[in-house]
Order: sequence, then structure tokens, then C-alpha cells
Amino acid sequence: MRLAFFRFCATIPAQQIETRIPGARMTHGYSLDDTHDAFRADITSFCDTYIRPVADQIDKDDDYPLELHAEMVEHGILRHIVSPDAGGSGIDHLQRAILIEEVARASAAASMIPMVNELGCTPLMVAGSREQREQWLAPVAKGELFASYGLTEAGAGSDVAALTTSAHKEGNHWVINGEKAWICNVRQPNGFCITFARTDPDAGRKGITAFVVPTDTPGFEILHAEPTLGLRGSPSYMLRLTDVRVPAANIIGQEGAGFLTAMRTLDHTRPATGAQALGIARAAFEAALEYAIKRETFGKPIIEHQAIGHKLADMDMRIRASRHLVYESNALLDEGDSRHAHASAVGKCYASDTAMYVATEAVQIVGGNGYSRNYPVERYFRDAKVTQIYEGSNEIQRIIIARSLQAMAISAREAEVH
Repeated sequence: MRLAFFRFCATIPAQQIETRIPGARMTHGYSLDDTHDAFRADITSFCDTYIRPVADQIDKDDDYPLELHAEMVEHGILRHIVSPDAGGSGIDHLQRAILIEEVARASAAASMIPMVNELGCTPLMVAGSREQREQWLAPVAKGELFASYGLTEAGAGSDVAALTTSAHKEGNHWVINGEKAWICNVRQPNGFCITFARTDPDAGRKGITAFVVPTDTPGFEILHAEPTLGLRGSPSYMLRLTDVRVPAANIIGQEGAGFLTAMRTLDHTRPATGAQALGIARAAFEAALEYAIKRETFGKPIIEHQAIGHKLADMDMRIRASRHLVYESNALLDEGDSRHAHASAVGKCYASDTAMYVATEAVQIVGGNGYSRNYPVERYFRDAKVTQIYEGSNEIQRIIIARSLQAMAISAREAEVH
């Protein structure tokens, strides 16, 4: 059977194989120049000074690190996550990936500071008006507001269209009722939550609208924080909205366009999750490599035992592949290339699977010590898992990738016919 398949392939010209295999043209070049190298050096220096020394304490305290947030504001890091017309620095998405990667390498919980704020800001950047961006985003860059993203519900995670939070119009205001789950950045003072609610119960996906909701609005209630496995230092909360009134001017884009805004937002922020996973994987690999070089058994460093050396080799290969996929997806975003949605799903899925694989192997290499909280690989292991789940679980990413491949194959077939 296998031999017959290879004989069949041998009869097809290479050009036709490229046409019939839609993924063959997905690879995309990118380059990192001196600007990117200097940016990485600056972020790494910040991490070494302000994050790495407190990473374990952030994990133990399991509370939002307000002092670190202030340091990020002072250093201009939060300017990197908003658009230039709202006071942003104007960095490209490759630089954004470097930022998240390096911060996550020091502390995954700390990387949630720019990531969650960017997630809350992105709906306004992709669908908001200039006035809305100036009103809401500029204060985030200055550290005066905290941004959050209220999409997920207990019964509507992967299935966004199933959300039940509702909004009805009363005069020039909308009244929102419902509950949201797994929402970060809402306990801090002075914030807003991009809240997705159903404004037309009979319109399916087209009946969902996005609103800017200040977190101090009457009826906006924080129920409790979830006790989580990892990312301790970035608490996630259950919310209840009871007759929360916001002006009609707080609608993002058009009424009924909320689902599209949510999907466009995730297409833009998913590559950052891939970068976060890459940073966690690098941290776990570096810790395991250092341990394997220093730790000796049977008269030699354990890296010289084939079982350990091969583990490290596999970890290195997967990290290198992840880096290319993550950077490629960000480069496509920078260029406005329509392939970025496919590449974002590929990069996020592969990098997060790699983070979990590498962190697991790191614990195994460090052995009994890896099971102890006195060694950082235990934290990397706990932090890695969620990257396979949020911003669209990896099961959903594989559905996105498969549907994209199908669409490209159909398009290629139609092109051949015409």
C-alpha cells in the first residue's frame, strides 16, 4: 500500500503536487533585523531586573502584581500593546511576539499583564472608532486603566455563539444581564471589560454585540476567583452583570457585529499565546539543560546518558520549530496577509503542545527535584497547561486548520478548472 502511494506520487509533476497540497504554499519568510535584536535585549534586561527576581514570589502570592504592572508602565511596555493613534509605540507584531516570549520566559504570570491588557484593547483597535480608542486605550498605555475581555461563559467557551448574556435597549442606553467566566483584570481599580452580549435572541451569531463596560458600573459584580493550577499571579474571576447600564456610544463597531469582532480579536491575539508558550518552553528547556550538565550519576553528567541527551535533543528541535511557526504567524499579521488566521492557529497549537511536552520532560529530567516547588520546572509545568486551552483550545485550533486546508484545496481545484 505504501509503495503504491509513492509510485502514484511519482507520476504527478512537482508543480501539481504543490497545487494539490494546500499547505505547501503556507510557509512564509521573515527577518529579524537590528531593531528586533535591540528590542529583545531591552526586554530581556527589564525581565532580568524586575521580573525574574520576583517570579517565584508572584506564583506564591497568587495575586495581581501591581508593583510590577507599575514598572511595566514606567518602562513603556504597555505602550507596546495599543495602537499608535492612542499613544502606542507602534511596534510590529514580531516585536510583540518577542516581548511576550521574553516576559513569559521569566514569568508566565507576568506575561499576562501585557497579554490580557492587549486582549481587552484589541476589539477597540480592530473595530472601534478613533474616539473610542482615544478614550479607552490611551489610559491603558499610561497605566491609568486596566483592560479586560468578557467573552467566555460557563456554557459558552469554545462555542462562542452559545453565549447567553443579554442586552436590551432602553432609550440611549443598553441594559446588560448575565454571567461571565475566566475573566482577568477586573479586580484592579479603574478598568473596563469588553463585554459580549446577545442583542437579538433570534439572529444567532449575528445577534451578538460588543460593549465597553467600565468595571465600576453599578451591577457589575465580581463573584469569586478561580483556584487555578498555574498562572498564579493572574487571577481569573467569575462575573455577574445585573441590569448594567451603558450608553449606546459604548457599542464597539455595529450592533450585531460582536461575533466577528471577537473572532478578529482572537486572530490578532492568538499569536501572542503562541509566543507565551514559546517562552515557557524555553525556560523549562534551559532549566533542564543546566541541571543535566551539572547533575552527575554513575560517574558522569546525566546529559551524557543517551536517554537524557535524546530528551534534550527532542526538546530543542520542537522549540526551534515552534519559534519559526510563531514568528511566521506574527509576520503575516504585520503584512496584512490573509493567511495569518491559518498560521496563527498552527503556531499557537504547535507551540502550546510543545510547551507542555517540554515542561513535562523537564520535570522528568530534574527527577524528584522537578516535583518540588524549590525548583522552577514545577512552575513551568503548571503554567504550560493552560496554553493548550485558552485563546481557543487546541482541539478547536485543529478544526480551524482542517477547515482552512479544505477551503484552500477547493479554491485550488476551482482555479485549475478555470
